[in-house]
Amino acid sequence: MQHKAQNKVPGFWVVDGAMIYGEEICQLPLGSMTVTPNNPVWLSRVDGHMGLANSVALMLAGITNITDDPRGGTIMRTANGEPTGVLIDSARTLVTSQIPEDSVDDRREALLRASNLALARGVTTVVDMGRYYPGFST
Repeated sequence: MQHKAQNKVPGFWVVDGAMIYGEEICQLPLGSMTVTPNNPVWLSRVDGHMGLANSVALMLAGITNITDDPRGGTIMRTANGEPTGVLIDSARTLVTSQIPEDSVDDRREALLRASNLALARGVTTVVDMGRYYPGFST
Protein backbone atom coordinates (compact mmCIF):
# COMPACT_ATOMS: atom_id res chain seq x y z
CA MET A 1 0.00 0.00 0.00
CA GLN A 2 2.84 2.35 0.78
CA HIS A 3 4.05 2.26 -2.84
CA LYS A 4 0.58 3.30 -4.05
CA ALA A 5 0.56 6.29 -1.69
CA GLN A 6 4.04 7.47 -2.65
CA ASN A 7 4.03 10.72 -4.61
CA LYS A 8 0.36 11.32 -3.82
CA VAL A 9 -0.62 14.68 -2.43
CA PRO A 10 -1.92 14.53 1.15
CA GLY A 11 -5.66 13.93 1.03
CA PHE A 12 -5.56 12.06 -2.30
CA TRP A 13 -7.59 8.83 -2.08
CA VAL A 14 -5.72 5.56 -2.52
CA VAL A 15 -8.24 3.05 -3.86
CA ASP A 16 -7.81 -0.57 -4.87
CA GLY A 17 -10.76 -2.59 -6.07
CA ALA A 18 -9.19 -5.98 -6.63
CA MET A 19 -8.11 -7.19 -3.21
CA ILE A 20 -8.61 -10.90 -2.61
CA TYR A 21 -8.95 -11.75 1.03
CA GLY A 22 -11.41 -13.39 3.32
CA GLU A 23 -12.42 -13.15 6.92
CA GLU A 24 -8.74 -13.04 7.97
CA ILE A 25 -8.82 -9.32 7.10
CA CYS A 26 -10.91 -8.85 10.24
CA GLN A 27 -7.93 -10.02 12.28
CA LEU A 28 -5.54 -7.33 11.01
CA PRO A 29 -4.02 -5.15 13.73
CA LEU A 30 -5.44 -1.64 13.74
CA GLY A 31 -2.00 -0.18 13.02
CA SER A 32 -1.63 -2.10 9.76
CA MET A 33 -2.80 0.87 7.69
CA THR A 34 -0.46 3.48 9.21
CA VAL A 35 1.77 3.60 6.13
CA THR A 36 -0.64 6.16 4.65
CA PRO A 37 -1.18 8.66 7.49
CA ASN A 38 -2.01 11.56 5.16
CA ASN A 39 -4.19 9.80 2.62
CA PRO A 40 -7.55 8.09 2.89
CA VAL A 41 -7.38 4.46 1.75
CA TRP A 42 -10.14 2.12 0.60
CA LEU A 43 -9.38 -1.49 -0.28
CA SER A 44 -12.34 -3.38 -1.66
CA ARG A 45 -12.54 -7.15 -1.70
CA VAL A 46 -12.79 -8.52 -5.22
CA ASP A 47 -16.44 -9.55 -4.74
CA GLY A 48 -17.41 -6.09 -3.49
CA HIS A 49 -19.02 -7.31 -0.26
CA MET A 50 -16.28 -6.15 2.11
CA GLY A 51 -13.64 -3.48 2.25
CA LEU A 52 -10.97 -2.04 4.49
CA ALA A 53 -10.65 1.68 5.24
CA ASN A 54 -7.76 3.33 7.05
CA SER A 55 -8.28 5.80 9.91
CA VAL A 56 -8.21 8.82 7.57
CA ALA A 57 -11.04 7.36 5.46
CA LEU A 58 -13.02 6.44 8.58
CA MET A 59 -12.65 10.01 9.87
CA LEU A 60 -13.79 11.52 6.55
CA ALA A 61 -16.81 9.20 6.58
CA GLY A 62 -17.65 10.14 10.18
CA ILE A 63 -17.34 6.54 11.39
CA THR A 64 -16.60 6.40 15.11
CA ASN A 65 -17.26 4.12 18.05
CA ILE A 66 -20.80 5.55 18.30
CA THR A 67 -21.73 5.07 14.63
CA ASP A 68 -24.57 2.59 14.26
CA ASP A 69 -24.33 -0.24 11.73
CA PRO A 70 -26.37 0.75 8.68
CA ARG A 71 -29.28 -1.44 7.66
CA GLY A 72 -27.89 -4.37 5.69
CA GLY A 73 -24.30 -3.77 6.72
CA THR A 74 -21.75 -4.21 9.48
CA ILE A 75 -18.96 -2.05 10.83
CA MET A 76 -16.49 -4.52 12.33
CA ARG A 77 -15.30 -3.43 15.76
CA THR A 78 -12.72 -4.27 18.40
CA ALA A 79 -13.77 -5.68 21.75
CA ASN A 80 -13.83 -2.04 22.96
CA GLY A 81 -16.22 -1.01 20.19
CA GLU A 82 -13.70 0.89 18.06
CA PRO A 83 -14.15 0.49 14.28
CA THR A 84 -11.43 -1.72 12.78
CA GLY A 85 -11.86 -0.30 9.28
CA VAL A 86 -13.53 -3.45 7.94
CA LEU A 87 -16.91 -2.56 6.44
CA ILE A 88 -19.31 -5.20 5.18
CA ASP A 89 -22.08 -4.88 2.59
CA SER A 90 -24.08 -1.61 2.93
CA ALA A 91 -21.60 -0.24 5.50
CA ARG A 92 -19.16 0.15 2.59
CA THR A 93 -21.17 3.08 1.25
CA LEU A 94 -20.32 5.10 4.36
CA VAL A 95 -16.78 5.36 2.94
CA THR A 96 -17.29 4.86 -0.80
CA SER A 97 -19.71 7.80 -0.93
CA GLN A 98 -16.80 10.03 0.14
CA ILE A 99 -14.47 8.99 -2.70
CA PRO A 100 -14.46 11.62 -5.45
CA GLU A 101 -15.21 10.51 -9.00
CA ASP A 102 -12.24 10.29 -11.37
CA SER A 103 -12.27 12.77 -14.23
CA VAL A 104 -12.86 11.55 -17.77
CA ASP A 105 -9.20 12.31 -18.54
CA ASP A 106 -8.03 10.28 -15.51
CA ARG A 107 -10.20 7.35 -16.59
CA ARG A 108 -8.93 7.56 -20.16
CA GLU A 109 -5.30 7.62 -18.97
CA ALA A 110 -5.90 4.64 -16.65
CA LEU A 111 -7.57 2.69 -19.47
CA LEU A 112 -4.64 3.37 -21.81
CA ARG A 113 -2.10 2.30 -19.15
CA ALA A 114 -4.05 -0.88 -18.37
CA SER A 115 -4.49 -1.68 -22.08
CA ASN A 116 -0.79 -1.22 -22.78
CA LEU A 117 0.13 -3.40 -19.81
CA ALA A 118 -2.27 -6.14 -20.93
CA LEU A 119 -1.02 -6.02 -24.52
CA ALA A 120 2.61 -6.15 -23.36
CA ARG A 121 1.75 -9.43 -21.66
CA GLY A 122 -0.12 -10.87 -24.63
CA VAL A 123 -3.63 -10.27 -23.32
CA THR A 124 -5.93 -9.16 -26.14
CA THR A 125 -9.32 -9.05 -24.39
CA VAL A 126 -10.29 -7.62 -21.01
CA VAL A 127 -13.78 -7.49 -19.51
CA ASP A 128 -14.68 -5.16 -16.63
CA MET A 129 -17.16 -6.99 -14.40
CA GLY A 130 -18.09 -3.92 -12.40
CA ARG A 131 -16.89 -1.19 -10.09
CA TYR A 132 -16.62 -1.32 -6.33
CA TYR A 133 -16.00 2.35 -5.58
CA PRO A 134 -17.61 5.63 -6.74
CA GLY A 135 -20.43 4.89 -9.09
CA PHE A 136 -20.79 1.24 -8.09
CA SER A 137 -24.21 -0.35 -8.00
CA THR A 138 -25.74 -1.44 -4.72
